[in-house]
Amino acid sequence: MLILFTTLILILIIIIFSIQNADPVIVQFLSWQFTMPKVILLFSALLSGVFFATIWHTIRFINFSKLIKEFGRKIKDLEDEIKNKNEMVKNLEKNNMDKFREDKNV
Repeated sequence: MLILFTTLILILIIIIFSIQNADPVIVQFLSWQFTMPKVILLFSALLSGVFFATIWHTIRFINFSKLIKEFGRKIKDLEDEIKNKNEMVKNLEKNNMDKFREDKNV
């Protein structure tokens, strides 16, 4: 119900905005010149901004995803290295204990 109410309010705001900004404006770019309603110009500027922002954030998202995967691999490699070092320490401790027992028995 809240979503429906919010949608209706937004539609009402857009309608009021469109009615108040319906007067034509002259748009010039290089040698081109054309006339369009101000509301169309404003909405096309808004949509182009949304489009380019979406592209920009998509590229950043892809780059961050690559970084996350790379860091995940590095973390896994470091965890494997820690596991190997712990096993080496256990083996060294066992060997030292065995030598200590041999020396004590002699």
